[in-house]
Amino acid sequence: SIVLPIEKSETWNLFSTDSGLVKWIAPVAKINLKTGGWIKTNYNPQKTLDDSTAIKLDIINFLKEELLTLKVNLNNNFPGQAKQEDKNLQEVLQFIDLGNGHTKIISSMVGFGQGEHWDKTYAFFEKGNVWTFQQILNLFNKDH
Repeated sequence: SIVLPIEKSETWNLFSTDSGLVKWIAPVAKINLKTGGWIKTNYNPQKTLDDSTAIKLDIINFLKEELLTLKVNLNNNFPGQAKQEDKNLQEVLQFIDLGNGHTKIISSMVGFGQGEHWDKTYAFFEKGNVWTFQQILNLFNKDH
């Protein structure tokens, strides 16, 4: 979890709008905010969202300014057995108003399987999610 020094509605906009996502997650980003929608990103500004290097997260559901549930789609960078077994890997994002212009974001990943291949998958997300949330915190870091 992290705490941002902005109102909950502003925090939600960072996750739920194209312009918000581009500010912190990737230089190329688009969202189709609806149940059954998606978030597409590409870390390479020279590439498109249709390129094979793009990442797509399906939106399972959302409650405006409260909750966003994403289906994590494992790509070829993950162990083949985990990719084959994956049916339920999800990220659940909760947005909590702490008052005084601060919002807490809680990220929970659920649906991991068992075994060494899943341990490797978990380790990737453990490190990757810290990096991802550092990117959003960098928006508010005066030294950045």
